Amino acid sequence: MGANLAAAAVVALALAATPPDFVAAHQNEDGGFAEQGQSSDPNLSSWAVLGLTAAGKTPTRAAGDYLAAAPADSANDLALRIVALDSLGRTAASERWSIPRSGA
Repeated sequence: MGANLAAAAVVALALAATPPDFVAAHQNEDGGFAEQGQSSDPNLSSWAVLGLTAAGKTPTRAAGDYLAAAPADSANDLALRIVALDSLGRTAASERWSIPRSGA
């Protein structure tokens, strides 16, 4: 009975949370976003930032710091990262950030 009640509470909480709240709840201490129990992923973090900003919810500053510091494996990854940083108001013109390349 206790396990069923706990499972029902988790389902009720998940249904009560808005999609932006659900995404925001998956932000890690390093500022990145991840699936539950996983380490932060730059591409998932970029999509999370874009979704949150589109919904009018601003992730913590740490999200931008994480994205600016994470290596980009391809031009597509870099482009996604730039768009996500831009959605936070962080552009190369407004501040000094660079995205390191993998293996560099």
